[in-house]
Amino acid sequence: MRCDGHLLKLLIVVSILITIGLFHYTGYFRSNRTVRMSQRFPDITVTIREGDLQADTTHTNYLPDNDTNITQTTLHNMLMPLENELEERRRQLKVTCSTNSLYQDHVNLENVTASTTIYVDDKYKVLYCPIHKVATSNWRRVLMVLAGDVKNESQVGKDHYLAYTSKHKPLKTFSPAERLRRIHTYKKFFFVRHPFERLVSAFRDKFEMGVAHEEWWYMKTFGVPIKKWAHPEMSARELDAQKTKVTFEEFIGYVTAFANTKQIDMHWDQYHRLCRPCDIDYDIIGKYETLDRDTNFVLHEIGVYDIVHFPTTKLNNHNTHTSVTSIDSYMSQLSPTVYQNLKEVYSLDFEMFGYDMM
Repeated sequence: MRCDGHLLKLLIVVSILITIGLFHYTGYFRSNRTVRMSQRFPDITVTIREGDLQADTTHTNYLPDNDTNITQTTLHNMLMPLENELEERRRQLKVTCSTNSLYQDHVNLENVTASTTIYVDDKYKVLYCPIHKVATSNWRRVLMVLAGDVKNESQVGKDHYLAYTSKHKPLKTFSPAERLRRIHTYKKFFFVRHPFERLVSAFRDKFEMGVAHEEWWYMKTFGVPIKKWAHPEMSARELDAQKTKVTFEEFIGYVTAFANTKQIDMHWDQYHRLCRPCDIDYDIIGKYETLDRDTNFVLHEIGVYDIVHFPTTKLNNHNTHTSVTSIDSYMSQLSPTVYQNLKEVYSLDFEMFGYDMM
């Protein structure tokens, strides 16, 4: 019995020591836990200290699925730099609109919305202005998932444009009252990229790689007029034979010559003409240069982060990725006159969205 008593005391002491050890072990991780968010926001790292972790079971969409939930205060502190950056983009836009007298108070917002292509999602109260060559293909995939057209974004193939537009009405097709109601109450956003990078991407997609990408409509609709503008002496037969051989300087010369006209195409029209940001007060201006981070922020803001993921660029059927080096190589093909005209045509887009001329 005495032996049993000593054994019992020993077991009690051991259990107490184990309990104390576990307490300090868990306390250490509670008081100094670092959550890495590279999967969602690569530039953000946050340290959660004692007291930040509460009995809050609300799912935080910014964290990887296996990370501990955090309080809204901590989340706000984490996102403040991003929110400040997005607000600075809006401020820069408004300053440019004001200094260049682009606010058109005399223009009725009903007319502006009637002439601007904006995609609508009534379920999640979202308006998206597509700027082609700035991830529009994948945004259409996201919208099709939200609309229930497909179960996931990978199910949408290369015909995403017709697949989406054939089923969903743009904002301009609604009545004036319904357009205004959505403009004033829905979350509105669009994405931009360096204007010259977008032009190079459009040229490569529609002309340089036009045959490989089977862009026959663009080569006929624009390739022939571009060649005719650059070489008025060519016969109709020669123009048709040359429509697949448009050079970058011919393309840029044509674009600048017909800028601000109905002959300009949506793949190279200016941002301020496509989305009318001086007349429509967009909530979020995303950038291609920070695409992953900004798209995840948009998905969180509209409440669908745990419903759909923004597709990777691998889903794009046309790979026309550009770099600073490749852009420079294309720009070097332009004569000084053509290059100066190009800068003048897109100067407002550079100023509005904080891009530097090359």
